[in-house]
Amino acid sequence: MDNRKEKRVLIKKEVVINDSIKAYVLDISKGGMYIYTQVEFITGAILKLSFDVDNRPIKIKAKVQHAQPGIGIGVKFIGLSRQDSIKINDLLERLHHVYPVGVSGKKKVLLVDNDPQSRTVYKIRLLQDDFTVIEASNGLEAFKLLQDSMPDIVVLDLWLDSMDGFKILQLMQMNPDLKMIPVLILSTRCVPLDIEKAMALGAKDYLLKMTTTPLKLSEKIRAILGSL
Repeated sequence: MDNRKEKRVLIKKEVVINDSIKAYVLDISKGGMYIYTQVEFITGAILKLSFDVDNRPIKIKAKVQHAQPGIGIGVKFIGLSRQDSIKINDLLERLHHVYPVGVSGKKKVLLVDNDPQSRTVYKIRLLQDDFTVIEASNGLEAFKLLQDSMPDIVVLDLWLDSMDGFKILQLMQMNPDLKMIPVLILSTRCVPLDIEKAMALGAKDYLLKMTTTPLKLSEKIRAILGSL
């Protein structure tokens, strides 16, 4: 998992740890995976993992490479059989173009919104304006992409599944690298307390969807990036 040259893809899949703990895979490579779980594990722990690929079960051992308490663990597969390795490689090949990680380009925007139609409208304009756009539909996916792709700016909705925007802002403030990435809130809610809280947690600005056209969003992103 620490080898960033390995092909990794985002994937939302249930995994069972040690035959009893239900968790979720957030990304996978041929050598390991990142698992969302609020159960704490220590670095170096050996785990038994059970999950499926195309309805075919896989049961393997893995070693915890790094742990983020309350968020998840990165694990490295141990003793992966040739048959299971082929299953995982086939999965990576199919999903690589669906959930690309580490997309290269010019200024990179992470667009976080649980409404696919809203993301599409803004994404089209941003692509036209020569940005690279990475999308996340929920908080966990967004936080994982933040760490993997290191975008130039984040456009963040506050009300998300699995982890809300306030939590993402809090976690970014705790990480020296992520803390430097500017965040622009784009929300349907106009609640003064929400705005104050978001700004106190480091957001650069707060826009309302109902009054923010794709062009206005693009211009605001350029203004924020240009001021850094």
